[in-house]
Amino acid sequence: MKITEHKKEYMAASQEEKGFILGRVYGLNKGEDFWKHKQSGKWIIGKGGTEKIAAIEDIKVEINVEHISREFVCLSGIASWPGGGADGRSYGERVFASAHGGNCKLDYYPEMTEKRLKQRCVKDATLRDVGGAGTLFYGEDEFDGAQENEPNTQPDNKSKPAGNKSKANEPTVGELASALNAAASMTEVKGIWAQVEKMSMSDDDRAYLTDLGSKAKKRINDTDAA
Repeated sequence: MKITEHKKEYMAASQEEKGFILGRVYGLNKGEDFWKHKQSGKWIIGKGGTEKIAAIEDIKVEINVEHISREFVCLSGIASWPGGGADGRSYGERVFASAHGGNCKLDYYPEMTEKRLKQRCVKDATLRDVGGAGTLFYGEDEFDGAQENEPNTQPDNKSKPAGNKSKANEPTVGELASALNAAASMTEVKGIWAQVEKMSMSDDDRAYLTDLGSKAKKRINDTDAA
């Protein structure tokens, strides 16, 4: 892993500095690929940041279904990367991820669980030889409210998500923004937007999500056409 080339510097750094070192080593853009959650002080690695690291390190994740139902989904996965194994790959430990009503406010559990698992596997594989991720780094879909309190997450938009829940069981605007940014299919976008339409929010927040929804549709269409 490239980060191990900077192990001495990384291990001696403060928690604040560790995030910037990781960003520098992998060419991540602060506010877009990774950001600081102000309330908790934790570093959040976004979907784009996870994908960049995985591409640089050639990290692949083998996924197994542990349980799947309408109410609860659990997946496990093992990350691999170029190394000294018999097949030319090194392997990490099995990692688990789940989604259910108690830890996921968006109701497409299989997709959210897969995203959480991949982020967790890539993060753990990358940082395993420099002390591990611990409780300092979280994937974007691992951490509840990860998109909140980060002013630079969407630098091209004038409006920012307020992140306030209109009802106890509704996702925040920030969580919906995160889901739209991570959506990989039109079905996901439609499901997220169905929730948006049911919610009460400011005109600025609705305009912000509308813009993200349009960008998500364009990104998916461009990917499908490639």
